[in-house]
Amino acid sequence: MEEQAHQVKEIEPQVIDVVVTVDDLVDGSTQRIAYRDQEDVARQASFTIKEGHRPEQIISTSADGISVRLILDDKEDYRVDGDDLHTTIVINDLEATYGRTFTFDTVYGSRTLRILAGTTDGQTSAFEALGLPFAEDNTAGDLVVKWEIEDAPTFDITISAEDLACGFEQDFTVDDVDDDGEDRVINVSVNSGWRPDDELEVNGEYCYVRLKVEESPYYRLDGDHIRLELTLTPRQAALGCTMSLSLPQGDDSIIIDAGTEEGEEIEYEGMGLPGGQESAQGNLYVTARIVQPNTVVRQAVLAVEVEEPGVIATIIRRLASAIFS
Repeated sequence: MEEQAHQVKEIEPQVIDVVVTVDDLVDGSTQRIAYRDQEDVARQASFTIKEGHRPEQIISTSADGISVRLILDDKEDYRVDGDDLHTTIVINDLEATYGRTFTFDTVYGSRTLRILAGTTDGQTSAFEALGLPFAEDNTAGDLVVKWEIEDAPTFDITISAEDLACGFEQDFTVDDVDDDGEDRVINVSVNSGWRPDDELEVNGEYCYVRLKVEESPYYRLDGDHIRLELTLTPRQAALGCTMSLSLPQGDDSIIIDAGTEEGEEIEYEGMGLPGGQESAQGNLYVTARIVQPNTVVRQAVLAVEVEEPGVIATIIRRLASAIFS
């Protein structure tokens, strides 16, 4: 009897693109894919990504004739170049100028990276053994960081005029978060000599602050100078007097010359905001406001004195005399 030969249908090789992550390439993983064979039957196959595999590499699966090509997820923060991982990190100009260390989440977990002082925009730094692992010895390529520099943030902080004049050290919560995701608190230490709306660099915080000063009901800051209105009685204005004042830099006194007139502006040299930084010593400018007799009150006093010339009238008369003299 003649033996019949069976014809074996040749399987056409098929390569399927699968999207993988950098973590898959670093840690390895076993995955499954769904595909349809030549008979259009739905099937599954498994494949294993091993440490040392690279993007665009083709690896076999558990199914004959089926392979997969590893395609790196385009949403990854890294670009693979051989064994190295490339990424971009944004830093600010103060960090680039002075340098600093910071914690960065690499594919191997949190690691401390260092920005060198004098780093320039577009400069790259290589951090050893933080790239993809080699298949042979399980060591890693490098993490290559490209530094992108932006302006350091500026935060508005509100202080009193006394703090501005005398200097201060204080913690402020600003509109930012720290490395732990909490509200950022910065410590600001400032000497005297600054002015409202001045911007200054905060040591060790890699940021700037803009000084906003609380308004005072008693005086107004005008550049280097302090301006205020001072109420005087007619007698004080006519005869002159010494007046005590509470100024941003502390309590002080001034002399009002005899014959001072309503609305007169008096200059006191060197009694303004303290000099320093880029500012000169300021002056104090006092505008005299003389209390004028109130006709209605005088008439009321006279009426009481006529109707009830007793103790009450005497008290009111003495009070009016103290006000108007």
